[in-house]
Amino acid sequence: KAIAERFRSGIAQRFLEVNIGDTRVPIQIPRQKLFIRTVEDRFTVSLDSSGKNLYKRGIKKQPATAPIRETTASAVLMFAGYSHSDPLLDAMCGSGTFSLEAAMMVQNIPAGWFRDFAFTGWPAFGINYKRWEFLKSHQKKAIIRPVKTSVFASDIDRNACNLLGEVAVKHQMSQTIKVCNRDFFHLSPADLGDRPGLVVINPPYGRRIGTLQESAKLFKQLCKKLKTDYKGWKFALIVPRKSLLAEIPFAVKTHPVLHGGLNIYIAVGKILS
Repeated sequence: KAIAERFRSGIAQRFLEVNIGDTRVPIQIPRQKLFIRTVEDRFTVSLDSSGKNLYKRGIKKQPATAPIRETTASAVLMFAGYSHSDPLLDAMCGSGTFSLEAAMMVQNIPAGWFRDFAFTGWPAFGINYKRWEFLKSHQKKAIIRPVKTSVFASDIDRNACNLLGEVAVKHQMSQTIKVCNRDFFHLSPADLGDRPGLVVINPPYGRRIGTLQESAKLFKQLCKKLKTDYKGWKFALIVPRKSLLAEIPFAVKTHPVLHGGLNIYIAVGKILS
């Protein structure tokens, strides 16, 4: 706190007023976050050029009971070997994080395309504004508008499905994403196309939604459903507890992740039999 206070007072003294002739004039300063990193007696001062956390893509406005970060969802898809040409099923989609991340990959939309950044408020940005606009216009030409649906999102929550559908329309992803208000256990791979793809599931953890016992029971049912109906498909499962890894009836690769203070596991693989 002492270090923060010293920097605050120094910045205030230096920048809140400027001299114009013999007159001290107050000036308007945009909000700017600074990071002070201290190692022994060396201080490094960094400007925050991002603003809002980078996992916030600027797409989702709808609330979610147990959301997964966009960056985590993107990493899960890559870890699972997601191919943009194959169908993706986002079962238990909730607010649709996996669906939206997949659609952005399919359509070649950059991660920060729909959001603002703190650096656009910097005085120096005015000098480079045209360069920024040129980069954006060049990237816009590379965005794909597919005519075929390849991302399928389902959930038993009708309101969540409606909200995700609205977001997809607003951001011109409705051709890529198809949202349906259906229970995963009532879905068939035949509903999603004529070839295997990737099914990704982020089930309830038994904390914010349901109990630990209900979570464990549901997880076993999900694994059974996958083994029975999704032969040949790749999968990505969010496993809320290490003990549940033993319930997966097929070979997996796992990756531990710290998610919202919880130690969860990403399990990926292919259902061969």
